[in-house]
Amino acid sequence: MNLSEVTNRRKDQKMREQKSGKVQNKCVLPEENTKTGKDIPVGKKVTGSKGNAGTHENKGAEFSKGIAAMTDREFRYYKRTLRLERVRRQKRIATGLTLFAILAVVLTGAIFCGSVKAQANQGFKYYTSVTVEKGETLWSIADEYIDYSHYKDKDDYISEIERINHFDREDLLLAGRTLIVPYYSAEYVQ
Repeated sequence: MNLSEVTNRRKDQKMREQKSGKVQNKCVLPEENTKTGKDIPVGKKVTGSKGNAGTHENKGAEFSKGIAAMTDREFRYYKRTLRLERVRRQKRIATGLTLFAILAVVLTGAIFCGSVKAQANQGFKYYTSVTVEKGETLWSIADEYIDYSHYKDKDDYISEIERINHFDREDLLLAGRTLIVPYYSAEYVQ
């Protein structure tokens, strides 16, 4: 049963009570006093063991009787309590989602920066064009540009040069030919 159905049902019940002459104007929702074992009506002053006085209030968990049996005052308080709980829950959810989004952005940034720093430690891969001089071979070019921390041997590096330049081992390396050669540098060039 939703809140609007309960409200309509309460209005009907109130009209029947007015017709029959049994109108309740009191707000009595007793609650058990754990120290004395007595019921305390709503709004009555309660003193604690140290003499601190406070007004007894009903809260969401304290609505032990059915909604239909509540007075108008109790019912308004009950609806207000539900509404406040819903608003608090929505705020907690919104705060949680915001914190999650911020955390995701921070973690993504940290991972990205970490990978760039790791790559900087290894060196950045660049390509340069080299014009073959008379008497140069792929082995001599490889000696000049190879970085052994990225290639297991010189033959691996030469294979990459051949693949980049669409060059077969059977092709002749003629003077004046331009080759694209990879190399690594710790500097980041934009």
